[in-house]
Amino acid sequence: MTFGIESLDVNLKAVFRLSRAAIPHLKNSSRGRIVNIGSIMSRLAGPDMGAYTTSKHAVAGLTKTLALELGAFGITANYILPGAIVTGITEPAIAADPGFTEFWTQKSAIGRLGQPEDIANAINFLLTAGGSLYYCPWLGG
Repeated sequence: MTFGIESLDVNLKAVFRLSRAAIPHLKNSSRGRIVNIGSIMSRLAGPDMGAYTTSKHAVAGLTKTLALELGAFGITANYILPGAIVTGITEPAIAADPGFTEFWTQKSAIGRLGQPEDIANAINFLLTAGGSLYYCPWLGG
C-alpha cells in the first residue's frame, strides 16, 4: 500500500482525539464549530490506498456522528472533501505523472486542480455565522 498504517494515526486518531478534547470547550461556547478534512477518497476507493481510504471514510462517519450528537448544543460538525489539491505533499506526484493533472482537471467542474486557498475559503465560511445552519454537508468531491 502506498499510504501505510500511519494514515490512520494522522487522519483518524488525531481527528478523534482533538474532537474529544475540544468538545467540552465547544459546549461552553456560544457557537461551536468542528470542520474536519476528508478527501475525495471519503467517498471513493483506489488501489494501494487501503489505510488512507479507510481513514478518510472514518473521518466522514465520525463527523456525521459528531453533528448528530452535538447539534443540540449549537455545535456544527462538517467535513470537506477536497479533490486534487496542489501542495508540497502532492507536487512530487503531480510532477512524476503527467496524466495526474489531466485526470483530475477533467473531473473538476472548474477545470483545474485545487489550491490550499480554496479549502481555506470553505473552512472560513463554515466557521462564520453564515455557516451556522450547515451541519455535516460534505463540501467538494
